[in-house]
Amino acid sequence: MKRCLALVALIVVLVGTTVGWAQGTITVAPGESLQVAIDRAPNGAVIELTPGNWTENIVIDKSITIRSATTFPDEPCHILVFQSSGIANLAADQQHEALSRIAQVFQNRVTLYGLTNVEIMPAGTDKVVITFPQEINPQPVIDLLGRVGQLEFRKVVASGVDPDKLKAEQTSSQEVLPDQQKDEYFLVDAPLITGADIAGAQVQTMPSVTLSHTERPYIAISFTEAGAKKFVAAINALKINDRLAIVLDGVVYTAPKITRSIKDVAAYGWQAIQNATTIQGVFTHDEAAQIAAAIQSGVLPYPVHVSDELSSPTTRAVIHPNGTGPAVQIGTSAGVTHVVMDEIHVIGAVSVSGRAEVELTDCTASGSGGITLSAAAYAMIDGCTIADNDIGISLADNAHAIIKNCDITGNSTGVLVADKAVATLIGNKITHNALGLALFDRACTDTGHAFRGYVTGHDNTIPGPNDPDGNTIAVCPTDLAFLTTSVGGVLDRRH
Repeated sequence: MKRCLALVALIVVLVGTTVGWAQGTITVAPGESLQVAIDRAPNGAVIELTPGNWTENIVIDKSITIRSATTFPDEPCHILVFQSSGIANLAADQQHEALSRIAQVFQNRVTLYGLTNVEIMPAGTDKVVITFPQEINPQPVIDLLGRVGQLEFRKVVASGVDPDKLKAEQTSSQEVLPDQQKDEYFLVDAPLITGADIAGAQVQTMPSVTLSHTERPYIAISFTEAGAKKFVAAINALKINDRLAIVLDGVVYTAPKITRSIKDVAAYGWQAIQNATTIQGVFTHDEAAQIAAAIQSGVLPYPVHVSDELSSPTTRAVIHPNGTGPAVQIGTSAGVTHVVMDEIHVIGAVSVSGRAEVELTDCTASGSGGITLSAAAYAMIDGCTIADNDIGISLADNAHAIIKNCDITGNSTGVLVADKAVATLIGNKITHNALGLALFDRACTDTGHAFRGYVTGHDNTIPGPNDPDGNTIAVCPTDLAFLTTSVGGVLDRRH
């Protein structure tokens, strides 16, 4: 997981920052508006997008660079960013201590749960970044680490199916809590025993009373000496038929009655009851293992939630359109705009117009829109993947594009050149399209238009229908066949 860990180390640095303009670089994280950052950025600024998704219709009318902060790791992995609540207002040294405690609890839990190759790294003031192999299902990890782990033993004052009725009876020291199915509610008193009194928790099984040949899990807990003594004192203080609720994170898992036999065992002293308590409930073996790990690892000092979830190969910035229109619109007729986009994945159209000059490197454009250039726009498109669009790259008016080392595949038309546009194609793979490369000309399309531009290039791979990777039609007109040769050539209709 070396490359994956390098990626995580970078994300640790990035999630510890906020949007800022230090040295002309703006870091924008998921959940923050990319358009707002663009609007506020000065000409020449660099915007770095941490891995994640932005659903916005971006308009760029200034000279700016937008780049992804990371690249794909060689080894797939999941990345979870946990954000804690309540830390932000603490002093700096207290923030560091609290975050370190959260990271330590996380480490204890994954160890007790039996996960391997999991890396846990604090980031910034209130986040912890978790990385683990992609073959591990992330949901159990989220469930395991998202638990507060607060275990309490509390006397049941009353119970019923109507929580509002119980709330009307409670005092300031009492609380109404549900059971697992929320079909019964308990009015419980202040905690008698907490997780601090627990020495260990282990998952065990017993035969099911309802299904033959099956076993159901339960959690066997053991007390510290001080905790066992507190438990004995609690049992002695309770009456026979009183109920004692065992509560985890505000949910009652079981609420057994105090019986004469329980009191008799307690009468022998704390040693007799130290290892005699179980938590039974409706859970799978895996859920029981999570609960046991949460109890044994200690309580999280502050609650946490997943603020971002990433999974390679989606560990780069992705821009989705919000409704109709281009996902990214670049250009203005007022003046020259120079835009660089590096390692950005756009699901939707990239529209470049006016007098814009655009460099697209190692980008992807997919999802019907493709890249369109019009008016006097200029683009250098290098190392990009253009896939699954109606038209992959479209040039019109007086647009000019140099297209190099791109993978243009799965489109209705890979590249379409119209009007007086100029296209240079070098070293591209144009495969699996209905029409690989064509002019918007009466010779190729059902139109009265005549192409009056310029096409040149060499060393492109544009196979025909007889090739396994072939296009239904490779090039149109066939005069463009020179694009696949090493010598190359020119088609000039400008005169």
